Amino acid sequence: MIEGVNGGDLIKVVWLDASEHLRRKIDDPEAITSTYGIFLSFKGRINKHLILINEYVYFPEDNMILCKFICIPSKMILRVKILKNKVIEDSILNRMISISKKYRVSSLEKGIGFYEKTKIDS
Repeated sequence: MIEGVNGGDLIKVVWLDASEHLRRKIDDPEAITSTYGIFLSFKGRINKHLILINEYVYFPEDNMILCKFICIPSKMILRVKILKNKVIEDSILNRMISISKKYRVSSLEKGIGFYEKTKIDS
């Protein structure tokens, strides 16, 4: 959907966020927002959403990861810029993609994220 962007790329997404906490006026509910993260994929059957890893912590001694996912409706995206290609290892990327597939997009609308702690596949 976004030319040249691959899983694991660090990107900047400029988009319109209509979250309640950002609303300035009733007749202008959308705020231009910049979100940075690691691109995972697009998800959704009817309305596609861009899935980003907003932050993650890797615990090598336990081979565990704690990650926060952000979901941005593709219709709200104004532009995407690749900041750096492939910033995480394939094993971590593949595990994060697997985790993100377990959750419904509807639970992540309007940029709401969630955390999951999991073991990394070797």
